[in-house]
Amino acid sequence: MHSLSIKFLNKNDIYQDIVLNSSTTSVIGKNASGKTTFLKKLALPSKDIKLIFDNTDLNALSLSKRSLLLSWLPHCEKPSFNFKVMDFILLGRYPIHKGIPTLKDYQIAEIYLEHLGVKELKDRDILSLSKGEYQKINIVRVLICQTSLVILDEPFSNLDISSIATLVNLLKSEAQDKDRMIISSFHDVNIANVFSTDSFISLTKGKINFHTSISSSILESIYDIKLREIEGFYSIF
Repeated sequence: MHSLSIKFLNKNDIYQDIVLNSSTTSVIGKNASGKTTFLKKLALPSKDIKLIFDNTDLNALSLSKRSLLLSWLPHCEKPSFNFKVMDFILLGRYPIHKGIPTLKDYQIAEIYLEHLGVKELKDRDILSLSKGEYQKINIVRVLICQTSLVILDEPFSNLDISSIATLVNLLKSEAQDKDRMIISSFHDVNIANVFSTDSFISLTKGKINFHTSISSSILESIYDIKLREIEGFYSIF
């Protein structure tokens, strides 16, 4: 099991240091609460945050060495320039193949494409994909480097129910069976609760809190709305 220590160097009353030991952590909060900003601080080198991952100071590493430990999926739109899907995916393994993909790189990419049920897209142009198809391809691009730490910003955007179920199962399998720590933000608290059972980070007006579980009362304080719990799921209706 991995460990990630998050220390905020510019202390104020909205930040608290956090130590994560769970293989999966859900980040939740209202729109504009600071989820994306927080995840960017984890994913990208920052002067106001110190990250110790398995006794390694990520800030002390070069970008090339850091990219072998940490993969990052930002919340973004499709690029304005074209790529073949497979070429785009293989960018995720650039820290390993250094621009000259091997047969192994292609094989790993195809395995993840198959896991997400989108192997038939590998020869398509990126710009021809739907938003949902592009999101799946982008997730494959992030996962194929097989880093120990993965940070995802809203990975389920534009995905249908079936695709969400497939992706949740894939991410949990990656975390548990392949010993990866995955931190992901969510809009849907029920998906967040399925993804992680013991590690949650909430952001409320920029304030960061850590929880080992979530409940109706915790969620009501985060979202300012009454929720009903029905057999472990939360509803506003």
